[in-house]
Amino acid sequence: MDELWTPWRMSYIVSPKHEADCIFCDLPSRDDHHHYILERDEFTFTILNLYPYAVGHVMIIPFGHCDRMDALDTATQTALVRQLDRIEGVLQRTYRPERVQVGINLDRSAGAGVVGHLHVHLVPRTDGATPATVTMDQTYERLHTTLRETPS
Repeated sequence: MDELWTPWRMSYIVSPKHEADCIFCDLPSRDDHHHYILERDEFTFTILNLYPYAVGHVMIIPFGHCDRMDALDTATQTALVRQLDRIEGVLQRTYRPERVQVGINLDRSAGAGVVGHLHVHLVPRTDGATPATVTMDQTYERLHTTLRETPS
């Protein structure tokens, strides 16, 4: 197995975890640009992962706090899948990855960093070299521009 080297995630790994509050429930009340919220619809919001595995690592998060897909109502499930399709296309147009890894980590044992609030990860992957250092602001601006140019 190849080793995944992501030194920028160290601040997340060593940071204290606050289980009492749900950051995903709190984020929608915050400023989009400052908190890297790329887009909102009626049921979900899409955000950059603050501790990405790759440039362009985003998450789609339902507004409602729930921990399983079957706990979502049909309208939210539909919106989540539509946004997954939309964001995968935006990542393809923006970064042209060889593939996009999609994952839903349900609970800590499955790898969830935020437990109790379902969220979908999309991680652009390439077999080539990792791009030069790209800031979160640069990633946000690039993806936000592509989203504005992409019909809903």
